Amino acid sequence: MHRTLGIAAVLMVAAPALVAARATPAQTCAASKEIAVGSTLACRTKCDSSAFKKGQPTDPTCIATCESRFSAKWTKIEAPGGCVTTGDESALESKLEALRTILRAFA
Repeated sequence: MHRTLGIAAVLMVAAPALVAARATPAQTCAASKEIAVGSTLACRTKCDSSAFKKGQPTDPTCIATCESRFSAKWTKIEAPGGCVTTGDESALESKLEALRTILRAFA
């Protein structure tokens, strides 16, 4: 009986923390955008890496594919609403390209 009461007491204390652990729509949106930006940077870096290995310029078709995927992901992320910022795709795309330029300078 004491064990049951102890378990019940632990559950009563832990239950509010479990409920509070659910992400808000804004948090979910921000996390999804961060993942999309990271995935797109990785995609573009793979395009550059492949070109460097071959001693050729980066294939514009490869970069276009990365950009297309990024745009599709972004639209899907912002569609349900709840994002703190919206319409910031092109601004982040510009920053991605600037970072890519910096990375390519070290190659």
